[in-house]
Amino acid sequence: MSVQKIYTGAGNVFEVGHVGTITTTTITNIFHSTEKRGPIYFNVCSPEPPFIGRTRELKLLDEAIQRNVNSTASIESHITVVSGLGGIGKTQLVREHVTQNKSKYDNNVIWINGDREESIVDTFKLLANDILTIPIVGANGTEKNILSIVRDVYDCFCGENILVVYDNVESMESVGKFLLFGANTRPYFLITSRSRYWHWGIAAIHLSEWQPNEAIDFVSAIIDNARENAEDVRLLADDLQYFPLALRQATSYIFHREDTIGNYRTKYEKQKKQLLDSKLFQNSVSGYAETTFTTWNITMTSIAQDTDFGSLAIKILNTIAYFHADNISRASLIHLTDEVKESTGRNLGKYFIRLLVSEVFSLPTVSQNGRKKSSPVNKEELLESAVGLLIKYSMITSQQSQTILSIHRVVQDVIKVSLKMKDEEKKVLRNALLLIEKLMKRVQHTTHAMSVFEHSMEYPELAREFCELPNTILMNLITNSLKEDAPIFVNRFVERFETILGLNHPILEKIAFQLRYVNAYNFSRSLSINETGYKMYEDLYKMRAVELGHQDVDTMMVKFEIGQIFLRMEKGHEAFSILEEVKQQMELSLGSAHPETIASEEIIAVSYKQTGLYAEALQDKRNIRRR
Repeated sequence: MSVQKIYTGAGNVFEVGHVGTITTTTITNIFHSTEKRGPIYFNVCSPEPPFIGRTRELKLLDEAIQRNVNSTASIESHITVVSGLGGIGKTQLVREHVTQNKSKYDNNVIWINGDREESIVDTFKLLANDILTIPIVGANGTEKNILSIVRDVYDCFCGENILVVYDNVESMESVGKFLLFGANTRPYFLITSRSRYWHWGIAAIHLSEWQPNEAIDFVSAIIDNARENAEDVRLLADDLQYFPLALRQATSYIFHREDTIGNYRTKYEKQKKQLLDSKLFQNSVSGYAETTFTTWNITMTSIAQDTDFGSLAIKILNTIAYFHADNISRASLIHLTDEVKESTGRNLGKYFIRLLVSEVFSLPTVSQNGRKKSSPVNKEELLESAVGLLIKYSMITSQQSQTILSIHRVVQDVIKVSLKMKDEEKKVLRNALLLIEKLMKRVQHTTHAMSVFEHSMEYPELAREFCELPNTILMNLITNSLKEDAPIFVNRFVERFETILGLNHPILEKIAFQLRYVNAYNFSRSLSINETGYKMYEDLYKMRAVELGHQDVDTMMVKFEIGQIFLRMEKGHEAFSILEEVKQQMELSLGSAHPETIASEEIIAVSYKQTGLYAEALQDKRNIRRR
């Protein structure tokens, strides 16, 4: 293999293997890596305490990752997978491995939620743009291809070791394109997944339940041994099949309720019988699902009995069951406090009466002796208390002082099954969609919006009521440099959407327009955005005009993209002249209220804003609202 050497002013020598021509980007990243930056320890959490056992699995994992430490072989030789059921402890095992071995990776660890391609793309853009200060826009003024950004991120670690973790991956197909080497960087890739079937050459470790002694050690670590005898501890571990997630929920319940293991086991057997008698579960529930559902149900009953915060806590839990499981902002759930009713408990009802008087009439609360009382607890504190209740019982986890929340995917699945059993899922989804609509107006919560909307497709009435939401999501993706995510999102729901709404529904035309814009953008950015690139589009426009006519939507779309090209060439006057001309043509041909016309006006408004022309952007937005 030919080797090229690059000498830096800092005295470093980097040997770059045969990767073709060394580009300016490669050289920039190599010099960038010599700067005095600390290690990158991104999005990594410690395992949930207490971490018990798994000594054998940790040893196997370390051996698997280090199996080709000096290898220059295939990508597969640098990939290790931890597979197993949801709730079995895959993520916790990998977190513990990172905690024990981060120095082997020069303290460079990148943790990525790998369950959706959009999450992976967003993470690499964040890493490049905000953490590593790598330009994500190329010399031609357009955003780089995502795989180019991924390589640039990896190349920032030239001469260093790095571990990249992809958590909760569905399959190799969903993550494979992101598993690549940089010009002079060979990352270690560690994947957690429920799937145990992987390509040849990839090391896979299948994780099963705790060993009996590990489960007993875990229970003993949580519950005061002075109150329990060893036989009760053993029986609880055996009842719950040594399943980590179920044992964590059960011990949280026993600890915080100051209950006994014997009492808990009695409740468990009662709930288990009710579950097995349910028609929904007959002949369909696995042993671990049965165990998890039963422990979850006991905990939910206890939460509901909390007269101050129980109702709100359950409302939060039901809502986020349909969110993306990670990175849920606690602040985004504040609207869920708006409609808590007095029937949830006397104390909570009185609290909201006081809050209503205080907020609506701006009056202080006065005691019987005429002295001012302290102001009632505000909504943020109410929300914080309800979230704290869920954390206490291990229903959710948190980061950053409980401001960022996560929910286990198995818990989400159990909640959905429960809501279906009680015929409440449609109502909960509708409330979640109403919440998402409020969030989308203020701040981007696009990943959660996509998740809730996709779940709502099971109910045609909800799809029709909230049919504008996917277009809002698309606009957010387009205006926040996430254009690659738009086709992925649409492909997941469009066929079902067409069946529900009908092929000629206006919102589908609007979505189609957005996708044509994205496809044209993706094509144009693959060209050199200069006079040559413009000439190619000009020729295409003339061809379309002859074949389809100047008033055809596809013809106008090509001309619209010519305006976008001029914007990227920083020719604002020519650009907006073309864009406004196309918009006027659409108004004449299709009408000012047509979805394609409105969509073009929305894109123009965003373009004005991005170029600093706020007055023009505001005027366009006003025009849209009038329609």
